[in-house]
Amino acid sequence: MTAQLPGKTLRDLRRSIQQVLNNPLQSARTIHSLIMKIQAAIFALVPARLYTQHLIKMRGQSVCGVLG
Repeated sequence: MTAQLPGKTLRDLRRSIQQVLNNPLQSARTIHSLIMKIQAAIFALVPARLYTQHLIKMRGQSVCGVLG
């Protein structure tokens, strides 16, 4: 039994990840949105949880940068 993401969903997720990697100075909302997309796809992407921890830290830094 396997789980797979539809091709369009996977392409959109990869595009979103690439945008954050290319420009890490994103808003907390953008990073949060990406985290939610990854978590929604976690059943099909085994190592996805490893990547969300770094994004959560980035989101926290982005919020601190705005407030600080």
